[in-house]
Amino acid sequence: MRHYFKLLALEVRRFRWIMVGMMLYTLVVECAAVAIDIHNFANRYGIKEGTREPGVVPQSYSFADVIGNTQGGFALGIFIPVAVLVAYVLVIWYRDWFGRHPFAFRQLMLPGGRIPLYFAKLTAIFLFVFSMLALQLVAMAILKLEYAMVTPELLKEPSRFTDAMYASEIFKLLLPLHFSQFLTNYGMGFLGVLLVFAGILLERSYRIRGIVLAALYLALNITLLVLASMSNELSLYPSETIAVCLTIFGLEVAGAIWLSLKLITRKISA
Repeated sequence: MRHYFKLLALEVRRFRWIMVGMMLYTLVVECAAVAIDIHNFANRYGIKEGTREPGVVPQSYSFADVIGNTQGGFALGIFIPVAVLVAYVLVIWYRDWFGRHPFAFRQLMLPGGRIPLYFAKLTAIFLFVFSMLALQLVAMAILKLEYAMVTPELLKEPSRFTDAMYASEIFKLLLPLHFSQFLTNYGMGFLGVLLVFAGILLERSYRIRGIVLAALYLALNITLLVLASMSNELSLYPSETIAVCLTIFGLEVAGAIWLSLKLITRKISA
């Protein structure tokens, strides 16, 4: 277990500055989007420093309204870090083979076995994902404070924090209202990472043949998922449909972990 935590700490250290950069980028983009939107709305009614043009009756503008009108800013602030994390699912393995003296050789030869290496990389990915999710919750609190400081008094209108959160379509995807949807979204993300890890280890184990095997393996799993999603079109009860989907999901998760551990312990080399 100590070997696992050391490897996990190593993965976190190697990515920490990129992580900090993504967090700062998200905060800056979202704060800028909110400030620009409030400024534009205030200018529409000629409001400046608590005054307004004669004869102009401004509409109220709540924090939820601001968030709802800055969908583009939120998308820009979130999708770029998401793209970086998706790319890092590949980089977290392949960068260890770069260079004249691959770092992968030392990792695979470490005492304590190779299984902790696999789970350390897997845990690191999800630690980064949920760190970004936690940041988004903190960012919403910062944005609400920004709203209170920047919005002219004539425009302010109270709104619930949850209303503001779910005024953003992006936030609905990141943190769904229903727990079952949350499990579905992040469960599929978890399975996706497992399948990509298994595909990478196939390629690293068999090289050229491994690329073909990885493509076939991923295609098979995707096909099974599509078929599972179509099970609601059959004459099945809702509980039976859920059982079919969960069974296929569980088999794919177990299969990806089993294949990955078999490859990393018995086949893969630096």
